[in-house]
Amino acid sequence: MDDLGYSVRQEGTATVALLLRRRITSEGSRSPLWTSLEELARQGKTELLVLDFSQVQYVASQALGGLVMLAKGCRAAGCQLHLCGLCPSIIEVLELMKLDKALKIYPDVAEALAG
Repeated sequence: MDDLGYSVRQEGTATVALLLRRRITSEGSRSPLWTSLEELARQGKTELLVLDFSQVQYVASQALGGLVMLAKGCRAAGCQLHLCGLCPSIIEVLELMKLDKALKIYPDVAEALAG
């Protein structure tokens, strides 16, 4: 999935997707990035999808809309979505938009898997 900007690994019944781009800028709700991640949840092979943002330094507002749609798609598929490794500026934006209440955010992959 590297060509879509992430790599995937299995951790038991969870799937961890490491986002590889430093900036996620033009990823609206129907972008290949979000739709391919949603497809991972819809395949029914994972109970938990962890998005690791540890390499991401910036997320554009339209990409946040895509993230919200991904969260809805995961819920519809019976899969939990956990975010981790977010830099302070992204966390601040999520808090300002009150998305920190709708999305489950953890400091790192280990805590996201345990969450």
